[in-house]
Formats: sequence, C-alpha cells, structure tokens
Amino acid sequence: MTSNSLMPQMTLDDIIEESELIVIGKVRAIQSPQWRSANEKRLEDATAEEIFQAGGLFTDSIISIAQILKGDNKASTILVRSFIGETEQVRWVNDSEFSFERGKTYLLFLAENYGPSANVEPGSYISVNSYEGVYEIVDGKAISRSDEWVLDELLSHIQTSLLSQPTVDIPDTPEAQEIMQRIETVYDIEAEASYLFDITKFLDVFINDPRYVVNPDALEFIRTATDNPSLETAGYLDYKVAYYDWWKEGTLRFNALREKAIAENRNVTDDELNTFLASKWGKIPGQVKDPMRHWKIKFTSIKIDGDIATVILDFGARTKELILILVDGQWYITGETGISLYP
Repeated sequence: MTSNSLMPQMTLDDIIEESELIVIGKVRAIQSPQWRSANEKRLEDATAEEIFQAGGLFTDSIISIAQILKGDNKASTILVRSFIGETEQVRWVNDSEFSFERGKTYLLFLAENYGPSANVEPGSYISVNSYEGVYEIVDGKAISRSDEWVLDELLSHIQTSLLSQPTVDIPDTPEAQEIMQRIETVYDIEAEASYLFDITKFLDVFINDPRYVVNPDALEFIRTATDNPSLETAGYLDYKVAYYDWWKEGTLRFNALREKAIAENRNVTDDELNTFLASKWGKIPGQVKDPMRHWKIKFTSIKIDGDIATVILDFGARTKELILILVDGQWYITGETGISLYP
C-alpha cells in the first residue's frame, strides 16, 4: 500500500527554524513496525484493510547521538519515527518518508512527534518536512534527496541560521501561560471538528467582537456559504461556523455523489465532477482521517494589553496572528490573520 504525504515547500532555513532538535547520530537499531491497533489487536493478526483504516504502519529507528546542534536532549539515544513498514501481509510505502539503514550516520532535523501515533509509544521524533530533514553523512559530505553539502559548510550554515532566528517574546506570567493553554485547547477542538463536523464547542472558544470584523474576502465567503448575499458584517465566530458548515455540506454532497456511482457500478463521470467543482463546495479541503491535530504549536510572541491579547505562532508551515479578548475571566479568539505560508 502506498501513502503520500503533503510536504509544504520549505527552505533549509525554514527547516532549521522549525526543528526542535538538530543532531548528528548513528543508527544503532531499527525496530519492528507498529500500528495504531484497534482494541489492542496484535499487528500480526491484523488484516490489510484494518492496517489501512488505522492509518498504516510506522517504524522507529534508535539513533545514538554524537552531536547536538540545536535543542536539548539528556538521553544518549532517541527514537526517530518513519511512517513506513512491512509485515507478512502489508508493505506500507510512503515516498515522502526516509528509510534509515542500521550503522549509517545522519544529520537530522527533528520535531517532536505530535500525531496520532504518539499515543502508541510517546517520546519519538519525526524528521521536519519528511525526507528533506534527513542528510546522510558520507566521506565528509551531507547528502539528502534534495541537495548535497560539504559537511563543515552545512554545519556552519546551520550555526549562522540559528543566530539569525528571531527571539521569542513571551512574558513569563500566569496570564501568558493561560493564553497559550487556551490556544492549544482551541486547536484540539478544531481538529476534532474537522473530523466529526461537530461545532458545538465553538461557542466556548470563539467569539464575535464589533472591534474585529472579518475582512472583505472572509465576508464574501460567509455570504456565499450561508446563501446570504445581503450580509453586511460578520465576526470571527460567524466565519468559523460558516466554514465548518460549508465543509460538512460539501463533504456530504461529494460522498453522496461517489456512493451513487459505486451503487451503479461505475466511476464518477467528468460531467458530475466538473459540476461539483463549479459549485460553492468545489474547494472543500477533503475529509480528515482522525480527530487528532498533527501539528505542534510554536509560540513566538504574546502581547497583552488589558482585555486584548495578540499572539503570533507557527502552526505547521503557517505563521498566524491571533487576537484574543477576555470576557468574564475567559479568553476567546476573535480574529486571525495568516502572516505567511513558507514559499
């Protein structure tokens, strides 16, 4: 079975900044593949369909650390997880993932594994941007699938890049900690809503505020999604509700189109597909496979001014600015601006 991962376009400096841990290490062992088992079922007893429905296989490599270039790790070894693996019944392939070899030495750009497999065996790392975060060290060179460096030159570039990265500006206060925890909760709620399309918790975390109305593009989207062309203004909660309702309706319609074709023992026709794509649901993101968020939040800046907080963070490949307001002792998100998507 083949899986494909969506890899954002990232420069080497982006990868360096995104990495929580940059190390040089040698592969000491490669463990047996694992899966997110259903009801504690053993992998050797799982069918190919069960493995597929669980999200596939993953394999951990035990890396002995020789040098740390960024981050802090007290242990002498770490687990680096690749989302590939092979059993007697299934060979799980992902062209974006790297397959480590025992005895070889690598320069690794790593982030904490924050996806669903982290619940199976916590404490693992994944390479940043899949194979682009892995360089094999051979005869004084660092070689990846994308480029090749003289090792000393790459190490020098990493150090220069680290010195140029922006400093984190987060006050060491209980209020700032509360805001960060609040945002973590919000993204967990959104991940769950993306899977279940249940938005009942949105009222607990999002709010409309007349000081922070949505921009014209977002307002036009809400008009289209809600079939309300005369709508004059809207807030952030309005936008979130409209977006997830639109996503849910589009997903249901597309699934119905596909199920109809299957029942008639045929494929979806070009005309049917083009009609759907031309509708207001033609750009739905697609159905999410699980209710877990797969990206760790990296907070860069928090500014608190009375009942208003401005937060800048990285979420996956995106940098965002969030506006929160304090209402009855609780922080709510009332605005969001996408600052950048790595080119």
